[in-house]
Amino acid sequence: MKQTTVIRSGGNIFADLGLPNADEHMLKAHLVLCLDEMIEQAGLTQHAAAKKMGISTTLADLLRPPLVANPFSTMRASLRR
Repeated sequence: MKQTTVIRSGGNIFADLGLPNADEHMLKAHLVLCLDEMIEQAGLTQHAAAKKMGISTTLADLLRPPLVANPFSTMRASLRR
């Protein structure tokens, strides 16, 4: 049987994977989770939420990976609305 090595995460999967800008990726991931939760709690559709937040991209595009394609400033501004 083949053994599997398990390495404990340092708390940031993006850093664990050696990705550049790991802290920014982690922050974006947290923002996406918060945004998704707020939309669900408000009972909005993604289309209605995008319209309310005044974003030109579809909300599905904002919430979907890759997070690197979603500008941090757009995500942050969306949460403020």
